[in-house]
Amino acid sequence: MTVNLDVWNALPEEDRQAIEGVVETLEAEFWAQSAAEDDGKTEILVENGITVTEAEASMKAVMSQAGQEMWDAFVERVPAAGPIIEQYTAEAGK
Repeated sequence: MTVNLDVWNALPEEDRQAIEGVVETLEAEFWAQSAAEDDGKTEILVENGITVTEAEASMKAVMSQAGQEMWDAFVERVPAAGPIIEQYTAEAGK
């Protein structure tokens, strides 16, 4: 869920807690819907003659390095993003 921080901060604490509760309750369902949508679109690609495979390890490594370089450059411009990116990569196992 994305909410403008000024708007979020203007909400009463009770409302913020209620919204956070709904988000927590629905998060797993939303991820499941996203995965199902991805699977469905992959099926359409296959039905139309597209071969869908996992990327090779060498390609994943190149993509990972490029992503790391972009993150590093972004953190140079926006230092406050550093801890957020670090938390994400730790939680995602990246």
